[in-house]
Amino acid sequence: MIKIAIALLFTYTLNAQESITLSVAQDVKMAFKGVSKIDSDPALNMLFQVRLEARQDKLGFFSLVLGHEYAELTPVYKRNSVDIGYTFNRLFIDNIELGAYVGLGNINRFSENLPSFGFGGDINYVIGDLKLGFFLQCVQRSDLGFRYEKKSPYIFSGFLKVTYVLFRPRSRK
Repeated sequence: MIKIAIALLFTYTLNAQESITLSVAQDVKMAFKGVSKIDSDPALNMLFQVRLEARQDKLGFFSLVLGHEYAELTPVYKRNSVDIGYTFNRLFIDNIELGAYVGLGNINRFSENLPSFGFGGDINYVIGDLKLGFFLQCVQRSDLGFRYEKKSPYIFSGFLKVTYVLFRPRSRK
């Protein structure tokens, strides 16, 4: 999977690069309610994303998203992912972006590396090179399927996020 991601990244960067962004997000539920009813202490569940955004078209742009999620569970939960998506940024309201993503990931937990499917969507308010938003994701928790020897459940998580444009190339002629 790493080789495929690198090949996609290299091809994508050479052919259609418009900007590169970095997002940092925190799971809202875990920040305020904790992991479960039993453990209600606030917990860290951070999502870091680097997004390679393609050139603008009529309604928006495609993007390739490299993600890393880290959660303070017992044992620690880590998920790396590669997603592809489309973001609408020329709809009815100025400075609003709506995106949808689908991708594959790898969960590292219980001393195992387990494949994981995921999808999600986000809404952002754009202020220059800064974006404030909410990201909703649904992830196949193959770690829980492995642990409890059941079918892997799909879990929804909602994140508040801040995104910053790291790089935007000069205008093309």
